[in-house]
Amino acid sequence: MVSTQQEFNELQSALSAHCTVPELKKLASNLKLSYPPTRKADLVETICTHMRTRLPGIVERLSDVEQSALSEIVHSWDGKFFEDTFEAKYGASLPDNKKNVLQLFLVKGQVPHDLLTRLKQILPVPEEDTLTTLETDMPDDLIVRETEHAALNNLNTLLRMVRDKQVRVSGTTKKPTAATIKKFTALLHDGDWYEDASKYPAMQGFAWPLLIQAGGLAKLDGTLLKLTRNGTKLLSGDLPKGIRTIWERWENKGLIDEFSRVTEIKGQRGVRGRVMTAPARRRPDLNGVLEELEPEKWISVDEISRYMRSASIELPMTNYDWKLYIVDSNYGHLDYYDTWPLLQLRYMLVYFFEYCATLGLIDVAYTHPEDARKDFKECWGSEDMPYLSPYDGLKYIRLNELGAYVFQQTETYEGSADQAGAVLEGTRIICKDLENLPVNTDLFLNKIAKLTGKGQWTLSPSTLASGIQDGITLPDIVSNLSLLVDIPARSEMDILFKKMAEQSNILQALGTARLFACSTALQRKIMADRKIASLCLAAGKEHIVVLPGREAEFIKALEGMQCRVAGGKKNRIVTPPLPFIS
Repeated sequence: MVSTQQEFNELQSALSAHCTVPELKKLASNLKLSYPPTRKADLVETICTHMRTRLPGIVERLSDVEQSALSEIVHSWDGKFFEDTFEAKYGASLPDNKKNVLQLFLVKGQVPHDLLTRLKQILPVPEEDTLTTLETDMPDDLIVRETEHAALNNLNTLLRMVRDKQVRVSGTTKKPTAATIKKFTALLHDGDWYEDASKYPAMQGFAWPLLIQAGGLAKLDGTLLKLTRNGTKLLSGDLPKGIRTIWERWENKGLIDEFSRVTEIKGQRGVRGRVMTAPARRRPDLNGVLEELEPEKWISVDEISRYMRSASIELPMTNYDWKLYIVDSNYGHLDYYDTWPLLQLRYMLVYFFEYCATLGLIDVAYTHPEDARKDFKECWGSEDMPYLSPYDGLKYIRLNELGAYVFQQTETYEGSADQAGAVLEGTRIICKDLENLPVNTDLFLNKIAKLTGKGQWTLSPSTLASGIQDGITLPDIVSNLSLLVDIPARSEMDILFKKMAEQSNILQALGTARLFACSTALQRKIMADRKIASLCLAAGKEHIVVLPGREAEFIKALEGMQCRVAGGKKNRIVTPPLPFIS
């Protein structure tokens, strides 16, 4: 391609400046001239004359693939042809034939402006590329996992572990320790993607501690994680909203380059210069594609990869491709190969599998990674490798209801709206339709009741006390359960709640109060005043406690009784004959 657009204003000047006589003769042969001229100027003039007078007929001689290619060129903003983009969109490449007719329209890969203007009137505007979802049944040999229910449970479990000081991470990398990963993985709802921990690395157990740190729910305290204020609120709050917050923050504040998990590709941490680009440059591109997905429709990862290449979404991975290699730094550098399947596609697999699916945004269909993808086998040293990364087994993804909420396709998450056929038996809640049991309801019941059977939760004073300790008030428990089942008056459940209200030994912190000392007579006088008594409580015979947040009102109310607060180490309320001080 040429360096300036000016040289391509006219076909004639472009041919004269950039084509040799042998090249012009090949173009003339495509016009099927019986006796083409031999001089360069005559060749240029002859070709231009035929292109002006016979243009529609010449276009018709193009194959369907060539017409599509030419249409893409003339209706693009710069009139240039990009082979990789074309092959991704149409699934076909142009014939490798130096005599093909398409060469008549291109000078060094670009259509001159005068020819381009006429071709726009002949060739239709290409249709925009779209993502194609799976219209047939899912292959039987794949493992299918629905993730949103498990993700909300796992987030709740991890926050409790952090609260109980059970999550330890590296003070420098903030990655979870091996012991923490093992402990949390054992508690995962539905388990990790692969059961064999000795064969495949932990994925969800590794990702979750990083995700909650990036999401501002936990922070480093030495080598332990501790809950932030937002993390503490989330324990008894809106978990789907917490997932959305995590994901929004992960785009710019993720604590790891996800591609670093593809450990078979070496050289990512170069001695001089940053080899890999910043992940914050790539994540918005992938998130933009995820936002386009139609909820509840399966789509293959390969189709997403194809679409991104077709749409020229570059997904920049490296600053220096040549520093990356497989097995040996002296051989097999990746810049010898098509790096898209090795870098961009592998990044997608990690991003979708270890982070999107872990957070419950997408459902996944996958197989074991061995021989799942063979697109790396041409690389030097890879002959005996069963897979390039343990994420190679991911085949299909599906944006679910939680994902649609996180990517703002829906304003609310409706997972808690359905009542799932729940009935009340004594102090037991029985949910007959577990498949439609809303995830928020499941989590709520787990906090205030004991799971005593499939779809059965039993409430007791101890389980209610545990829920109240987690920050759920008794009125909130009654209110939420009333949305799920009817609680008749004088029923066992109603009696249980009333006993808990009367006998509860749970103290709730309401704020900081202030204690004042005074004489017994003055205490009686103050408490006899209806207005001022509403701001405080008597404590013993010679003290008054002012209610949290009411101190200013209390001090002001003392003025009407001609009392004041004496100075000194103790706050003491005194009366005349001392002069009043406002």
